[in-house]
Amino acid sequence: MRLTLATLLAYLDNVLEPADSQALAEKIEKSDFASGLVMRIRSISRKLRMGAPKVEGKGLGRDPNSVAEYLDGSLAPERIGEFERLCLESDVQLAEVASCHQVLAMVLNKPADVPANLRERVYELAKKAEAARLAGPSRLDSSHSPIHDGAPPVPPKPSSAATSATTLQPPSENGKVADPVAPPVAKTMVVPDYLKAAQGSGNWLWAVALATVFLIAVGALRLMGPFDGTHPLAKLLGMGGATVAVVPAQPNGDPLENPNPILNPNANSVPPPLVPGIPADPAENPGRATLPGDQLPVLNPPMPLPGEGVPPLPIPVTPVPVEPAPGEARTVDPVDVKPIVPPPPMPLPVPPPVDPLTPAEPKPLEPIPVEPKPIEPMPTVVPAEEVDAGRYTSDEQVLAQLVADPKMKTNLWYRLAPRSPLTSGQRFIVLPSYRPHLTLATGLQAMFAGESAFRMDKPTQPGSAAMTIEYGRVVLVSVGAAGGQIELNLAGLKGVVTLADADAAVAIEVRRFLPPGISADDPRAELVRVIDLFALGGRVVWQPTGDGVDKAEAIEIPASQVVIYLADELPRMAGPFEQPTWVDAKSLPDIERRASLDMEAELPLDKPLDIALAEHATGRRVEIRSLASRSLAALDQFEPILAELNDPRQYSYWAADIDSLRLALTRSTDTAGRVFATLQNQRPENAKLVYEMLLGASDEQLTSGAAEKLVKALESSDNDVRVVALDSLRRITGLMLMYRPEKPLASNTTSIQKWREKLKDNLITNRIPPSPLNEYKPLTP
Repeated sequence: MRLTLATLLAYLDNVLEPADSQALAEKIEKSDFASGLVMRIRSISRKLRMGAPKVEGKGLGRDPNSVAEYLDGSLAPERIGEFERLCLESDVQLAEVASCHQVLAMVLNKPADVPANLRERVYELAKKAEAARLAGPSRLDSSHSPIHDGAPPVPPKPSSAATSATTLQPPSENGKVADPVAPPVAKTMVVPDYLKAAQGSGNWLWAVALATVFLIAVGALRLMGPFDGTHPLAKLLGMGGATVAVVPAQPNGDPLENPNPILNPNANSVPPPLVPGIPADPAENPGRATLPGDQLPVLNPPMPLPGEGVPPLPIPVTPVPVEPAPGEARTVDPVDVKPIVPPPPMPLPVPPPVDPLTPAEPKPLEPIPVEPKPIEPMPTVVPAEEVDAGRYTSDEQVLAQLVADPKMKTNLWYRLAPRSPLTSGQRFIVLPSYRPHLTLATGLQAMFAGESAFRMDKPTQPGSAAMTIEYGRVVLVSVGAAGGQIELNLAGLKGVVTLADADAAVAIEVRRFLPPGISADDPRAELVRVIDLFALGGRVVWQPTGDGVDKAEAIEIPASQVVIYLADELPRMAGPFEQPTWVDAKSLPDIERRASLDMEAELPLDKPLDIALAEHATGRRVEIRSLASRSLAALDQFEPILAELNDPRQYSYWAADIDSLRLALTRSTDTAGRVFATLQNQRPENAKLVYEMLLGASDEQLTSGAAEKLVKALESSDNDVRVVALDSLRRITGLMLMYRPEKPLASNTTSIQKWREKLKDNLITNRIPPSPLNEYKPLTP
């Protein structure tokens, strides 16, 4: 059976025959890619906050029908390869296909469990339906008929028992009349309880709905105004205009208190009863004067006019500007109307609004002497020999700068602000997964890729640029102008790079190689320096300089060719090759790119970078925790990344964490010593074992006992020991044998036994001899 994505999913979901499953298991063990894909599928299927394709997506990789056709086996053969390629390139697409396949496998492999009593009830339905059909049409309660419309049912006409019995007796198979089947007919005539409940509840539901609608309408009308002649609806219908009500005196001569609580807080909450008789039509009261529409009094409900001989008492009201309706005149009775005098302000239950026309005079603020905190801490003393070297131009990247802190009398790492100038003497570190861009003084652009360390230097020639690259990867590009130069110090190898063409570009990688089995904390351990200069395009010229090479000839590197410096050997040129994958920004996984953007947005400029990263290393999101721990390891702080290896939730990022630790061992003997010291502080009982496994082993060391230690470490009770042991075995043999370090030891018994068999057969040796040289893919025509 071929090993494809479809067969791999079938193997993982246990839907294959035992022979086919065993054959695929052997193929998966022999294939590094297949073993890694198995781990990847299992990790992304359990990963939280994993996205999903859109329901209405378009295209082969986004259309849900494509997933259905692929799982059903009906996808066109010429489209299967492209679909599987999209799945392998996208974690979201791969998780979607794997999850759907797992659901289908669970549903289709297990037969439906139908209870016996339910099965018997379903069988009886056919018999009852046949009996009801032979008995004639069933009769339900007559209230269900649309003719009655809720009226009481009409009783059926009486019929003789003989007729009913004849009607309800179906013929038997021999032609004779069978026994009456009255019970089935009686059941069909009974109205279910839920129908009776629904029938009786319909009327009161309608009543509640109508009452609710009525109350909502009344409330809406009341919000528009009081129910009198001033209501907007009354004005619209011409039922009356706004009038000034004159309140009559009480029979005992006491004036009637105003029931408006705003004008008279001591009034009762219940207004006095209204007396009908006030004419609402102005035509019925001639002689009324019109009141300008810009000021209308706040009115109480209309009160009856006083009788003859009773002196009217005007009610003091507060004029409120109101916009009159178009074409409408305000009328008021001119008889005994006195000037309207505003009353003194009364205490209100709410604070009165501030008059916008008379704002309070602002008081001058006394300046408080506050020492400004710089957003971007920089050294206070700038040496005189420092010169301008360029500018940092990235916005969504992180570049760490070593800054002297005069208060603490030490050097601290801070994040460099975007568009900051670069001067000679500054040292920087690029954190993992970030790609900052620099514009140099000579017009060249430098783009660092991943973990790197460099320093800006003072050039020997005026108008040039100089840089020291301790380790890392960088791409130099000529922007618009030909002939740009930069003086480079590549871990001790000095020279000048000239981009002779306007479209020239060169990729440079500086690294150190630690041979397996040699202790990195030993000062006598030799770290092999390896330098690659890969011409991406255009004319690239490398001129070695320095002591003893003044007369060395310049090397012109053709496009797609690479010049390699290994230790102190003479340079060698090889190629043509395809360009390194790290040059393309798309080589970074999507989840890593999103994590870097999210973490970058939360790293301040005025806070030490190691403190901010330590906060993210204990956060909730596993991808940001791993990135923050690896970033701290780039700053020589290894406590968080070693703690990652003991956290089972971080199993998806253990390989990247171990790569960062191995890279730290190759920086220098001092850095390797810090790693070992951190291990002794955290894991004193297993520090030496973990450290030796990180260093690797040669074939001679493996056969003399190192391989046995690795297999025995798989049975350790410490999670970090098992993680590092499996990673070392994977690098040596290229196999994992389905071992899961995050699982309990009981779950890995079979895998451990397989590793013991490999050890017994002396098969745990370096599959590929460790080499300091990179592997380049030949360029195909």
